[in-house]
Amino acid sequence: MWLICRGEHLKAIRANGLKLIRPDSEFVVEVNATDNPAEVGPVDLVLFTVKTYQNRHVITALKPLMGPETSVITLQNGVESHEQLGAVLGPSHILPGAYWASSHVISPVSYTLFPAHETLRSLVSPLPLEQKTAVTH
Repeated sequence: MWLICRGEHLKAIRANGLKLIRPDSEFVVEVNATDNPAEVGPVDLVLFTVKTYQNRHVITALKPLMGPETSVITLQNGVESHEQLGAVLGPSHILPGAYWASSHVISPVSYTLFPAHETLRSLVSPLPLEQKTAVTH
């Protein structure tokens, strides 16, 4: 799995991993991170999680992640994000999704998650863990 991020988040995740803090536990996930999608290359699945006001800039940057079978799940607040992604990457690659959770960025490397409110919905079947995945943030 790769995280596509930038700035202080990228530096902190590369140096320390990604720290997830839950009400009953906390843990660090060691993960590959880059600000250059071309470094990753084509993947099986992209979780598109950027703020909707960043769509125009970020969507075109996803092209190096796309292969003939790549799926992109948009997990954003905006209801038209899947259409914006489809216009650039092809509508057959896009799976609209919804995610509800309470979370907070504590620092570039630390995030709180409140699982009592977590729900992930999409129109996709689960992929085997060995498949290559990229997460945009």
